Amino acid sequence: MRKILLYILGAIAVGVIGFLFLLLFTKSSFKISGDYIIAGYSEEVGGMVFFQYPKFELSGADGPYIIGDSLVQVLPKGEIEKTAFRQNQSIVVRPFHTSLPEFSVKPSAGTTHVLAEAELPEKLLAVSDIEGNLVAFTSLLQAHGVIDGQLNWTYGNNELLTVGDFVDRGNDVAAVLWLVQKLAQEATSAGGRVTFVLGNHESMNLRGNWNYALPKYKALALALYSGEDPNESYRQFLDQDTHFGKWLRNQPTMLRRGEYLFVHAGLHPDLADIGLNLRQINEAVSRNLGSQLYNEPGPDKVANLLMGPMGPLWYRGLVKDYNGEDQLESRELNRILNGFGAARVVIGHSIVDEVSTDYNGRVIRIDVKHGTDAKSAKTQGLLIENGKPFRVDAAGGKVPLQ
Repeated sequence: MRKILLYILGAIAVGVIGFLFLLLFTKSSFKISGDYIIAGYSEEVGGMVFFQYPKFELSGADGPYIIGDSLVQVLPKGEIEKTAFRQNQSIVVRPFHTSLPEFSVKPSAGTTHVLAEAELPEKLLAVSDIEGNLVAFTSLLQAHGVIDGQLNWTYGNNELLTVGDFVDRGNDVAAVLWLVQKLAQEATSAGGRVTFVLGNHESMNLRGNWNYALPKYKALALALYSGEDPNESYRQFLDQDTHFGKWLRNQPTMLRRGEYLFVHAGLHPDLADIGLNLRQINEAVSRNLGSQLYNEPGPDKVANLLMGPMGPLWYRGLVKDYNGEDQLESRELNRILNGFGAARVVIGHSIVDEVSTDYNGRVIRIDVKHGTDAKSAKTQGLLIENGKPFRVDAAGGKVPLQ
């Protein structure tokens, strides 16, 4: 019996040592609760670390951020600059990527009413999952006449519609969000419209889940909001006392333009059975942004659905089998679309090789791995022109979709 026990303990020890060597060799980490490292490789230390949170560093220009009555900006060398912010003050945004021009925007203190349903303009350009990639975003918009070389609105009375996940991963998250707000103001003056639809990453960030955010964002949040729990610092960074926190909480989750329905992730059949119209769904999601309902469902079943894995921010069943559920059947898709007065749905969230259709053209999938260079054909979006859909790219390409 003693020999068996020693053999088992020896096997466990060999397994643990082998696992640690694997982490070291692959420079990876075993984490729980977000960033907390049980064991893993640390670039800062240059070796293995155990049972600790990693240390993050500021890197390059970032911001500005409006937090309370302060304007916070990270300078190119990584210093934090904090100044007083006055209402009606214009701010200057300097992108991380110096190839892009700086621009000015006047943050709006109020909220703009977003139409849940409207007719299609002559042209509508939709793009999703930019994730802080300002180079890709501006390049696509310039290639199709939405903005000029100085990032000014040139799309007249047409519409730019973003389909979620504009945060995390990329170096220019703040600049992307400011540009959307700047263009929204200019579009309104020209009789056009810019509409920002929420994705699951916006929702994650608002509840303090920054698993996919670059280290520089985590470093800034921790510098501004010190505490024992980094996730709480991340949550406070986008709390309702901040400009981006307030602004994101007022953006919609689902929209219809003509016969096209827009949603970040997808349409679970239960969504058609809760008895809410698009405006009511948007309001319900806004009320629950920042909550932990995704992991900790509460007594409100509708809120649990909207914020959970089968909700419009997360459900992948229009692209593939998801969470043990089969890909959505065609007849169920018809039922859902009919319930919302639409014939087609445009989705992001699930990466595809190129902007393309499924379900005989009723689903248009627009989440692609965008290019990192300007004018890249990998950067793609959806153009709806005179009611007809086209795949477009940042190189100026334009291909009809069936």
